[in-house]
Amino acid sequence: MGTIKTLEQQRTKQQLFFRQPQPLKVEERQRQVPLLITSQRFGQPQRLAQPQAQVPAQTLRQASALKSSLLTMQSSLLRTPTPTKEVLKEKIKTGIIPLPKEKQSPLIKKLKEIASKGQSVDIVTGMKLKKTKTIGRRLPPNLALRKAQEYVDRNIEASFRLKVNPKKPKLKDIKQVTVSPKFRGSKRNPLYRVEHRKYRLDSPSEKKQIKLARRYKLI
Repeated sequence: MGTIKTLEQQRTKQQLFFRQPQPLKVEERQRQVPLLITSQRFGQPQRLAQPQAQVPAQTLRQASALKSSLLTMQSSLLRTPTPTKEVLKEKIKTGIIPLPKEKQSPLIKKLKEIASKGQSVDIVTGMKLKKTKTIGRRLPPNLALRKAQEYVDRNIEASFRLKVNPKKPKLKDIKQVTVSPKFRGSKRNPLYRVEHRKYRLDSPSEKKQIKLARRYKLI
């Protein structure tokens, strides 16, 4: 009898051990079993999913409308109306918008000093050829500068000097002339100008003159 009881006890234990669990109901499963989110990254531990609170559509619309209104207000504050040419001219005349001061070269400053004293200028060329030649006498400063730049640019001479003449000029002066970038100044004498090498033979008249000078061995 003892052996039969022991066999029956072993069978009941085995049945209890290998007994399959009954499936839970849906409600119990939702309460007990949490949702697991598997991470896309390798090696990252799993975490429990928290249910997100649903925002009503009306509040989302109000927030988007408020954001758009704030952006329009900001853009309207940043934008400034572009003034017309007439408004700018009036502001410049009255002095509301000051004009930027241009840096004057020492040559222009020297010519203004000569004009303020009522003196005239003589144009002297040919210093490089050791044969000086005066191409203008008793000229006003600005007119003398324009004539000297045009003459040296078209001829073989590579430099000119504006010599101060204490007498009054014969002709009326013109407006301020821009200093040509083809010439470089001198630190000692601002009235002395030399033509850059790359501009010395840039005109057909200069090429003809250089051929004649080489033919007759003038240079």
